[in-house]
Amino acid sequence: MNIRYKNCPQLKVYDEIGYKWLSGLMFMNRPNYRSKICNTDIYGLRFNSKNYLDSKNPSIFDLKIDKNKSITVGSSTTFGVGSTSDEKTIPGILSEKKRL
Repeated sequence: MNIRYKNCPQLKVYDEIGYKWLSGLMFMNRPNYRSKICNTDIYGLRFNSKNYLDSKNPSIFDLKIDKNKSITVGSSTTFGVGSTSDEKTIPGILSEKKRL
């Protein structure tokens, strides 16, 4: 067994996600990826909770939560590489804090 996966089994999911090349943006994570650890929308952007995973909401932009929406973009840290679930990413934690 790969020692990396032995110590952090969720990293296998991140190694398998892959990416899609987009002119002007370079690359995005694979669209419509589904797992227990990481889920992306039709653009490859990550959902911040499993509550949003249904066919009626194929994109984070289609979510009707409230009028005060925001999106967090950035690199691996913002995406949450290494997190054990969508809710454990920085955007997921900030979304939960907003609801409190």
